[in-house]
Amino acid sequence: MSGNNYDYNILDVVKCLSLVVRHTNPTDWDVDCPFCTVNPVNGHDGKGKLNICIPKDAFRCSRCDTHGGMLDLYTLVTGVDRKQARQDILEYINHGVSVDTKSLYAKAQADYSKRCSAKASASELDRTYRKFLSLCVLETKQKENLLQRGLSETQIKKFGFRTTPTHKEQHYHIINQLILNGYKIQGVPGFFKDKSGRWNFNLFGFNEGILIPMMSVDRKIQGFQIRLDNPRKGNKYLWFSSKSKAQGLSSGSPAHLTNPLTNNANHIVYLTEGGLKADVAYALSGKPFVGVAGVNNQNCLPELFSNLKKLGVKRIVDCFDRDCEFNEQVEKARRKLKNKVINNGLGYSRMSWDNRFKGIDDYMAAHNRREWKFNITEMR
Repeated sequence: MSGNNYDYNILDVVKCLSLVVRHTNPTDWDVDCPFCTVNPVNGHDGKGKLNICIPKDAFRCSRCDTHGGMLDLYTLVTGVDRKQARQDILEYINHGVSVDTKSLYAKAQADYSKRCSAKASASELDRTYRKFLSLCVLETKQKENLLQRGLSETQIKKFGFRTTPTHKEQHYHIINQLILNGYKIQGVPGFFKDKSGRWNFNLFGFNEGILIPMMSVDRKIQGFQIRLDNPRKGNKYLWFSSKSKAQGLSSGSPAHLTNPLTNNANHIVYLTEGGLKADVAYALSGKPFVGVAGVNNQNCLPELFSNLKKLGVKRIVDCFDRDCEFNEQVEKARRKLKNKVINNGLGYSRMSWDNRFKGIDDYMAAHNRREWKFNITEMR
């Protein structure tokens, strides 16, 4: 019997359902998402990646946000109830047609326990990340990208954008400076121990781009998004994370608040997708913005809303991209956001603009401020 006290595990479910495996490591598998089907009406390309977290017997698709435990995976794909699901899975593994998942599962549990570090405190993360930023530079290529988005050089400096340090020499210098000056590394997402047992960080040539600090409500850096120079498999953004590495951790996808909430007479905060989009929208409008990693990355929102309420915020204005109007997956996420806002005791509004511009930052940058026209609907 495996560590989950069942006679089967989530890998048995994956095999039983014949899901297409894209990538594996000791603790996670990525498979083609069976819920992200190609749909020409809503524009979905069917390329969703379902992450299988072996130690937790759990799954989640970052694109459609379908998630749950191992029995949920089977019942959602097949439509049978949980009792029938158990019978089907047991029949499958008892016929001996499955791979030996028990040894893989046990190895995943052991590897997970061995490599996990306790996450550093918010203050420790902020201290290490600020020093890390001070040891990085902003190269011309990334700076020009930011200028083209409508930011000034002063604003770029204020937000702390840097170019991801991807060269080996940069790694050695930064790690040595952090260690020699007593900065905490263990328990800080993005850092890990390599095969030689030496500390390193998870930034290499394939994730070259803009390092975007993600600020908490109390102005602490809690992580970094990376805006890739060369998007990978349709993904423009990654997290500075090391969850699949020895002594590494997930970033946790923290939300980003653009500015201190002082003199917010309207008690309103605007919410959009991504730290960079939020920073640009704030820089151009002067309005307080919150950026979440994507429409489906909403686990951080209840704590965020609680903290915002303490600062006097009474209404959230949803500024998710305009594609929610023709992409059902995005619209589903927008409705989910709306419910979370209302359930957390805040007012909800939806903002829209010229639909030739997908993002609110794109629209703002393309027009003189006097020409901006926004529609605000669903006031609650």
